[in-house]
Amino acid sequence: MKSFSCLAVCILFAFACYIPVTAQSNANNTNAQNSEHIYLNKELTQKAVVRDKPHPKLSKKSIKSISKYTNHPMIRLRVILRSNGEVSDIEVKKVLPENLPDDLIQALTEATTQAARKLKFTPAVKDGRSVSTYVILEYVFNFF
Repeated sequence: MKSFSCLAVCILFAFACYIPVTAQSNANNTNAQNSEHIYLNKELTQKAVVRDKPHPKLSKKSIKSISKYTNHPMIRLRVILRSNGEVSDIEVKKVLPENLPDDLIQALTEATTQAARKLKFTPAVKDGRSVSTYVILEYVFNFF
């Protein structure tokens, strides 16, 4: 029996008006890692489709410690869903509650990052070809 369940794993696609746009995420952005253009949703013919969203796994000790602060922690990640089916450039955007100690934030970050790397999806499409795009992944936990 799992000691927690993931109430919701919401995939929120990054709209230019929703995510703070940085120099890294403008329409002319290229990823230095492999010089591949990363598209925004408004540029796509078809958005990426998530097929499988693995649940993050936390240790019982982490769950017990986090439960002292909240029964519903949330972590939001910004990732790139690559045209080749890989998830990359995972960046933590927000952790709630904000008063969690660093070691518990680290536990949540590691668990959600590992789960995000296992995400299965159909890549976004632009003009008939698979392309890479930014998305926001939000993991909301419910500890019982």
